[in-house]
Amino acid sequence: MLDLLYDKALQNKMVFSEFMENATESLDFNKIESFYTEYQIPYRTQDKSFAAVDGSFNKKKFIGFFVKAICSQAIVSIPNEPLDKCCQGYDLSPLLIPKGSNIDTVLSSDMGIYELKSTILALEKFDLDYVFIDGSIRGDLINSFSGHANKLSSNDIEILKSYSREMLDHIVSDGVTILSDTYKYKSRIDKDMFDVKEDAYSFLKTLEYLVCLFKLLSENRKKVVSISKTSNSNDILEYDLPDIALFEYYFKEEGYSKEHRSKAVPFYKRDDRAIKTNFYIEDAFFKRLTFTHLFVKFEYNKNFLKIEVPYDATDLMIHDLLEDIKSTCIEGYPYILKKAHNEVVITNRDMASLIKILDIHDKTGRDML
Repeated sequence: MLDLLYDKALQNKMVFSEFMENATESLDFNKIESFYTEYQIPYRTQDKSFAAVDGSFNKKKFIGFFVKAICSQAIVSIPNEPLDKCCQGYDLSPLLIPKGSNIDTVLSSDMGIYELKSTILALEKFDLDYVFIDGSIRGDLINSFSGHANKLSSNDIEILKSYSREMLDHIVSDGVTILSDTYKYKSRIDKDMFDVKEDAYSFLKTLEYLVCLFKLLSENRKKVVSISKTSNSNDILEYDLPDIALFEYYFKEEGYSKEHRSKAVPFYKRDDRAIKTNFYIEDAFFKRLTFTHLFVKFEYNKNFLKIEVPYDATDLMIHDLLEDIKSTCIEGYPYILKKAHNEVVITNRDMASLIKILDIHDKTGRDML
């Protein structure tokens, strides 16, 4: 079978070449150039305190269930002190996936809660100037709509919202854990919403995630920096291709793009249309937020990064921020964020070792292949 794909690859070399030519032939380089400033960001020895947070998940499928593994960790970098690994969260447990649910979506949601709680805990334990988060908080807010809410009555939804309000005051009291998974809340759902309990469990996790974001952004939003290696955003240049790709195609020199400011409004899809909706909790707070993002190359010929902050950043604030970030960079990328990722990643080899320790002998369904 693979030999047919190799033949197809040889046949399609020109197709891909023509695709790139067609995608870029209508681009106006002068326009793109006007949105980019080549600038050698001053480098100085790190004089601020940073944390970087990342998480990972993996799973192993057996005939009857999954084994899931999730972890998150913060790495704290304070001048003249060794790196501190802290605020870990982890879970290794069996999991049944309800019909219609996607395992990766479920685990990604859980990982997001772990990452936010590691972030909140790091900010509580250390006097930090910045915390780096991999990804985009605005993107997470925009995509916070939960289809599980459609399966619940308005009364059920209000009850679950009341649970989420309970969580706010002790969101990290027990460390980096998912409160929605505890007996306290599951037993109440089992009692009051038994017929829709799986949807209620999932919706409560969505609320818990929003509670974490509310606590983080209401208390420390000026310290939060989201950093992405990839992005589909095209708000700056307004071409079909992502902004980050166009800047990458045209510029090798260190510098930064024009910034873009935007709001976060959740939406859901209906008949290929995006329907705007409200946040389930703290709607006014989240909709008041302004997000500022731009694309930055911290070193010649290294990759562009998307930098996003959850506030309206002035030019001076952006310049100071870029200098502070660069003080943590090695080869154009924040060292502690790379280290945070490398230390939490759960490989397939790790999963095999964990399954061996768990002494699970259930069939996978692929045993005869």
